[in-house]
Amino acid sequence: MARINERFLPPTAIRLGVDAKVANFTAENGKLHAINGTVDVQLPTPSASFHCVIKDLSGDIANNPINIIRSGTENIDGAASNFAFSSNKQSISLISDGVDWYIY
Repeated sequence: MARINERFLPPTAIRLGVDAKVANFTAENGKLHAINGTVDVQLPTPSASFHCVIKDLSGDIANNPINIIRSGTENIDGAASNFAFSSNKQSISLISDGVDWYIY
């Protein structure tokens, strides 16, 4: 995975509000999105200091896929494509530098 300069880490990196989700939604800054079920997570337009965490609670990614959908042509961790969770109970932290998205 791509490495990002720590200067982009926002102050919310250690203070996330928990937000349970069971249907498609748009990611919100400063949230831990706890997902239970098949969900598409729409990313907003990249903005500097955006940070959120997305966590699979179901533990059954084969039957309950979670997809992270780009808002436009920005990259997610260097790839010009959407991101799909690949393992049960996976979690990712997403941050933006205002241009692209990074997983850390």
